[in-house]
Amino acid sequence: MRRVDPLERERFKSRTSAKGGAWTLDLRAAAWLSLAMSRQLSRFLILLAALACSAAPALAKVGIRVDLGRQRITIVKNNEPPIVWKISSGRPGYETPTGRFIMQRMDADHLSDEYDQAPMPYAIFFSRGLAIHGTTMGGLGRPASHGCVRLSVDHARDLYEWVEQYGAGPIEITGDATSLAQIAGRRAAAAAQRRQARPAARRRRRDARPRPLLRRLRSDHSRAVRMPLDA
Repeated sequence: MRRVDPLERERFKSRTSAKGGAWTLDLRAAAWLSLAMSRQLSRFLILLAALACSAAPALAKVGIRVDLGRQRITIVKNNEPPIVWKISSGRPGYETPTGRFIMQRMDADHLSDEYDQAPMPYAIFFSRGLAIHGTTMGGLGRPASHGCVRLSVDHARDLYEWVEQYGAGPIEITGDATSLAQIAGRRAAAAAQRRQARPAARRRRRDARPRPLLRRLRSDHSRAVRMPLDA
């Protein structure tokens, strides 16, 4: 059996330890490189997701603009062409406030506590109990409400569903309905005068019509019967 020289053994140990250190160093470098690459990959994926989100079209909130002077409401949803409908705002003494409002709450089946549980379907409240809501009453196109903005029930339902789907942007109310209210008041007064004048006109036309012969004979006979006889 060959005897190993102690000097050669020491040299072999030194070479082995050097190789082991190199292997340890290589493993550490590989682990650090893997961690760095994973971090870079995460940052790249985050950046890519942000770019994809910014490139995708965002759903715009529903824009609501009310023109009291024209008695019209303009709806813009999801960047589509504007939709214009007739409204009825507050009449004199109950004027609808102007300004920029934020939607406060929604109620599809609201009943008014102030006005004898009057129905206010598809109500979108914007200020102090005032709302944009549907109505079955006439008068759209002129001031007639107690301050709310009235729409037809079908239009109010559409607006309510759009706000539920896209959310509501600021509600802008501008203009002045005073002149329209004055015109509406004058028209209402003229209509009342016409209604009052109709019975008198009917009486005049009735008196001017020639009476039938039989009716005249009966009337003359009645007068003759009522006349006192000469003594």
